Amino acid sequence: MAKLSEILYEKTESLWLSSTEEPFLVKMAEGTLDQSLFRNYMLQDYFYILEYIKILKELRSLAKKPAMQRFMEEIISVTEKECFLVHIPEMKKLGIGDEEREKTKACQVVWDYTSYIHKQVKEEGFLAGLTALLQCSWSYAYIGRKMTEKYGSTIPLSPYKAWFEAYSV
Repeated sequence: MAKLSEILYEKTESLWLSSTEEPFLVKMAEGTLDQSLFRNYMLQDYFYILEYIKILKELRSLAKKPAMQRFMEEIISVTEKECFLVHIPEMKKLGIGDEEREKTKACQVVWDYTSYIHKQVKEEGFLAGLTALLQCSWSYAYIGRKMTEKYGSTIPLSPYKAWFEAYSV
């Protein structure tokens, strides 16, 4: 018997695939994306990741079983490492330093999205919050993997290859 996730994926596969055709992603893979666009994306994604970590910690506090608490702790650790060992160094390569990160604010879309997830955790609990949060990471993993398959010859030459490496694992 097929798992629910497999059934859902099968029914929406065309939507998942179409996400890999977004011009922003294609230009990243080809290395032709205007650096200022990527720079802005990385800065806003940084704010998202910080909220993502806060949400993971909220979820950890709601986990009732020790095994789930350990699982959440592992996700927190991996996410913090990705932020501080990959994301921030990549931002520095783009000329985004501590001062700019501190002066810049998250855009409204980032706040709206993370506020929605925080609300799901607070009002609906662990499972709803985890579901709301993981849809983003699952789509990034899918996009990273599919783009790497499709653009395997150009991504290694792209100035944005670190993004694909981070999300295609």
